[in-house]
Amino acid sequence: MSIAAQLLLGALVVAVTMIAQAGFVAAAFAASDRLVPPRVRSSRLASMLMLAAATIWMLAALTFAAWLWAGLFLWLGAFGSLEPALYFATVSLTTLGFGDVVLAEDVRLLSAVVAATA
Repeated sequence: MSIAAQLLLGALVVAVTMIAQAGFVAAAFAASDRLVPPRVRSSRLASMLMLAAATIWMLAALTFAAWLWAGLFLWLGAFGSLEPALYFATVSLTTLGFGDVVLAEDVRLLSAVVAATA
């Protein structure tokens, strides 16, 4: 796959990921407005619980992104099964990048795009 094709495809997946993450944030704000009364929000315990819930919720958004990238890698034939594709996507999204699983040269530029997404 050409460099331009990798960058274009990567940009499309980044756009989908960003839209999804914005949706996760919007849903969190909407839920907070509906479920938590204003007087409760001012307490330290409620603030701590809301922060913990928001952290878990954003972990769900990151998980969505990992599955999206893993699906792309499977579709491109970069991996033969789901487990290494999901592992690679997760390690790349967290910018950990162990290097024990790598993409083939014809699509390896996508790994940089995944890392830049995080």
